[in-house]
Amino acid sequence: AAALAAREQLTIDVHAPVERVVLSPEVEEQTYRVVLEALNNAVKHARATRLDVTLGAGVDVLRVAVVDDGSGFDPATPHPGHLGMSTMRERAAAIGGELVVDSAPWEGTRVALHVPLG
Repeated sequence: AAALAAREQLTIDVHAPVERVVLSPEVEEQTYRVVLEALNNAVKHARATRLDVTLGAGVDVLRVAVVDDGSGFDPATPHPGHLGMSTMRERAAAIGGELVVDSAPWEGTRVALHVPLG
């Protein structure tokens, strides 16, 4: 997040627990890739100027959300030639998780990943 914020001259706030959340290597890798794709999509497609990344873990679930103030879009409309959303969904499914995308034109976007733990 810090590298992207510096490169793109925008604000990215990361909210995470103080203690490290221990994940399997596969869950850690896929989660990282989903968050990276969501951040890059917000910069490239939505022209966001502010992003928030929130990480939280309960007893049985990991929750990660990327929220932007960009242009938003209709998630129900197909975007031929753009593989980011389908790739994020595939990554979520590979670790038993779910990807939830909330967006609307001109209202920003929230990409949430929920992964069961244990």
